[in-house]
Amino acid sequence: TFRQCEDMLKRCGGSGEEAVEQGRLVALGELWTLQGHRDRRCGRFDRARLHYERALALDTDETSTSLATYHVGLCEKYTGSPERAREYLLKALAQQRRVFGANSIRVGKCYHALAGMAHDTGEFDRALEWYNAALHCYRTQGSENDARILCCIAQVHREREEFETAERTYARIKCRVSTMSVMERVQYHSDFGEFLREDDRWEQSYDHLHTA
Repeated sequence: TFRQCEDMLKRCGGSGEEAVEQGRLVALGELWTLQGHRDRRCGRFDRARLHYERALALDTDETSTSLATYHVGLCEKYTGSPERAREYLLKALAQQRRVFGANSIRVGKCYHALAGMAHDTGEFDRALEWYNAALHCYRTQGSENDARILCCIAQVHREREEFETAERTYARIKCRVSTMSVMERVQYHSDFGEFLREDDRWEQSYDHLHTA
């Protein structure tokens, strides 16, 4: 926690021993990372990025570096710097594959963020590639919370006017409704309801939109 990091810094202060100094740097990096999280949750992305960059500059170990790199990439994404965001996220992806394993949840999150950016810029083939990579990571780790990614995949197919494929994707989501969070169920019913409305299936559309 934020307080634990501050306490660790106080305990490590003033010692010249290498191990203690390394512990102090790790605690300092954690402190700046937590400050970055606080600012990012409040929408202060420029301030959050500065905190993450301070943690990144410490270069304490690849685990901490990979996480800080990922968070800098997200901040760049939210502040409208897609090229820099992709650069950081691709770097974080390579680091996290080494640190956590190729199919870890953290690697899945990197793929998910990259896919969303590709989707936003109309790079649909790449978006589908990265969405499916994220989906594979989550399922490999036993995570059942994949409805958001499947909704995104369905949206890509809708934008490419591949409506039959989009509907099959929504059918895959329907099978997971019982394991979905409230927000995932809302997204599914809202997205699928809109899809049905566009296809003039008004009664079915109303049922889903009303449920959402």
